[in-house]
Amino acid sequence: MKNDIKTFEERQKATFRHKPVERIVWQPRFSDWYHQNHVIQLRREMTSDQIAKLVVKCPDLPADIYGMEPWEIYDYLDASPRYPGECWPGIGFFYDKNNTDANIQHKWATDEKGNRSHKITTPFGVLTESWRAGSSYPDERMLKTRDDFKAVLYYIKNQCVEHIFNENMYNIYREVNEGRCVSVGGPWRSPYNKCIVELAGTKNTMILMKRYTKEFDEFCDELARINFEVIMPPEMKSPVEFISCGDNVDGMNDPPYVYEKYILPYFERVAKECKKAGKFTFAHYDGHLKDLLPYLSNDRFPFDGIEAPTIKPQGDVTLEEFRKALGDRIIVLDGIPSTIFISQFTDAQFVKLVNDVLKAFSPNLILGVSDEYSPNGLFKRMKMVAGLVEKFKV
Repeated sequence: MKNDIKTFEERQKATFRHKPVERIVWQPRFSDWYHQNHVIQLRREMTSDQIAKLVVKCPDLPADIYGMEPWEIYDYLDASPRYPGECWPGIGFFYDKNNTDANIQHKWATDEKGNRSHKITTPFGVLTESWRAGSSYPDERMLKTRDDFKAVLYYIKNQCVEHIFNENMYNIYREVNEGRCVSVGGPWRSPYNKCIVELAGTKNTMILMKRYTKEFDEFCDELARINFEVIMPPEMKSPVEFISCGDNVDGMNDPPYVYEKYILPYFERVAKECKKAGKFTFAHYDGHLKDLLPYLSNDRFPFDGIEAPTIKPQGDVTLEEFRKALGDRIIVLDGIPSTIFISQFTDAQFVKLVNDVLKAFSPNLILGVSDEYSPNGLFKRMKMVAGLVEKFKV
């Protein structure tokens, strides 16, 4: 097939437009692998003992990539990053402005092991949250009981009174990108999943939702209002072309009755506004998906693409079950379960599964790892994928 498409960026846009491409985009995410194996710190002149102390998980890390920046590894793998920030850490297209006159006091602390804690004092009460060393997700979350609703909402409202497009950062991205990846922004997680992931955790979210439904729903409505009145408008007006909803949808946290009440209406409104603004869209679904398969048809799934769906041997659905449920207009981003990269599986099993994924979803496919390449995965298999993609006829 002859066409003028020369870059990953152009291929991804063509895929989302359902236009022909000569080759599927290979787009793994590997930030956990990169940081947990301290790749940037490695040097060839180090002793084997020094290297072993840094490469704590990856069993076959090649010396060729010692000390590489993420963007160099993507080039080495003949691959594309999903998000610019994964390729060039620090690149973000938007930032939030807070209310400096708000009556909020902060107290941060870090212990000798690197664990961080944050105490937030508001007119409506004191909130606390904490993170284990090296983690970006809170271990202790601020929304613990119904008494915290007002304090959390006061804090969130005043932390984000304006959402601003960073034109300088966008221009840097355009300068360094050289066709490696597309520009991506995104709204807040749906209020329910924002509570699950960021604010309350699974147990507390479900307790609050079931015991104090009216207060919880009002809290969620206010989070949604902030998203649609403060977050979304600048993103829709910006030149950023792709919008990602990073909800981490999972059938255990979002069973059908929760999905229909709290997730789907929010997604439908986000998708409608994005379509009106001419944006491409996708949302992050991982973990248990069997109970949510009926919502993945053409007429029920509101986005252009679905990111990180996890099939067996990692998730709870087979490739065939997922393919049958999925609408034929929907782009799959990822598809290769991360567990297949570990040494318990043979190279033959790996090659077969990758080829099966290519056959099942091509041409509606941005091939990647669901959700991320494992820190203890075999690196040679990451390198193998580009060859399999090159041989595959779209």
